[in-house]
Amino acid sequence: TPGALVSFDAKGLPQFSYPNQGASQYALLLTRGDSFQRSLDWAVRTPQTRVSYPEDGRPLEPGFYRFRVVPLDGSGQPMGPALEGSFSRP
Repeated sequence: TPGALVSFDAKGLPQFSYPNQGASQYALLLTRGDSFQRSLDWAVRTPQTRVSYPEDGRPLEPGFYRFRVVPLDGSGQPMGPALEGSFSRP
């Protein structure tokens, strides 16, 4: 199964895409560094399999970022394995 992918729009903002896993929603978590436990730089829930970082979101500082996509069922509970990816901001 292909994992979660990241690309960048013309303004340099990340766009995330991931395979349809039959979920009602997907939770996307973004963190700088190696842990999703400490602090998140951004989080969103969406029924879409593609989501863009908001233009009015907090500017992303330079550094290494990790993201995780968690498929959620109709009650908002995780279903199946999360997908992960990473990228660097110069």
